[in-house]
Amino acid sequence: MYAIEMRFEYKYVRNTKKHVAYCSKRESEHCGWCVKASLLEYNHFFVITDLVNEHSYHGVVRLQTNKMMGSKIIKSIMLDKVRENPNKKAIDIYHEIKSDYGMEVSYLTAWYGKERARESVFDGDANSYA
Repeated sequence: MYAIEMRFEYKYVRNTKKHVAYCSKRESEHCGWCVKASLLEYNHFFVITDLVNEHSYHGVVRLQTNKMMGSKIIKSIMLDKVRENPNKKAIDIYHEIKSDYGMEVSYLTAWYGKERARESVFDGDANSYA
C-alpha cells in the first residue's frame, strides 16, 4: 500500500522462502531505491538487511495508475463498504477509488475487487444462500 500511496513501482529481484529483495523499476533513470530482507530462523520474521531509501529520479511523481493497484488491494479497501452494502456496483467502486485515492483502475479490476470482497464477506456464493 505504501508504494501505491507514494506512487512508485518496484520489481521483485529475489523472492524465496528465506530472502526477498525489491528494487525500483526506475533503473533507467538511475534510481537506486532497494530493500533486502532475510528470514530469521528462530522466530520466522523477516528482518531488513539492506535498505537504500533514496529515490534519485525526477520523473512523474504522482502517477494516476499503478500496476500494483489490483483486485486484491481493491478488496481490502472495499471490504467494509461491501459488507455494509452487498449490492454495491463496480462502477461505484471505480469512482470511489478515483475520488478517494486519486488512482485510475479499470472497471474490470474494480469488478474483480468487489467480487473478492463479496466472497470474503459471504464465504463464497454457496454459503450466502444457506
